[in-house]
This record gives sequence, structure tokens and C-alpha cells, in this order.
Amino acid sequence: MVSPGDNVEITEHNDAVTRINLILGIGSGDKGYGQAMANTGMVAPAGVDDITAGQWGGLFTDLNMVYGHQFNTSIGINQIVSGNIIGADESNTGSGDTV
Repeated sequence: MVSPGDNVEITEHNDAVTRINLILGIGSGDKGYGQAMANTGMVAPAGVDDITAGQWGGLFTDLNMVYGHQFNTSIGINQIVSGNIIGADESNTGSGDTV
């Protein structure tokens, strides 16, 4: 789990992508909205240190889709562009079990 003030690590990004894929994707059982996902296949490969703008953009788009489905509005996160440093803030620093 990302600690407040730290950068997002590749494994943390990939974990978020995997969780979002379970929510939005075809899924099985009680998982999956059955939606096409912007981040499909956008997990970062092992040995890579940086998340690309495309990977973050796909995750952002998919997070916005989930948020919009739940609250009927867009998420309040600014678009991220290449060169931005992504870090953690103080919100939801509990168990990390929720998306």
C-alpha cells in the first residue's frame, strides 16, 4: 500500500488495475460490470520503474467509469500528463481492501 508522501510503485499501480478490471470487466460471480476498459492490458511489466502516461490515463478513465456508475457524476481528479509525479495523500490509508 502506498504511504502518504511516497510515489506510487509499479506493483501498487498493477494492483489497482487488477482490482478495477474485476469491477468493470466481464468478471465472474458477483464481479464485473461487463464494460470495455481503457486500461485493459495496461499493467506495467516486471522490471519497469515508471508508470507511463498512457497507463495512468487508462486507470484514470476506468476509475472515472466506476465512480460515475456509483455516483452519476465525474471524479474530481485532474488529468495526469507525462512528467507528473504521482504520490499518495492522506485519504483511505486504512487496510487497502477497498477500491
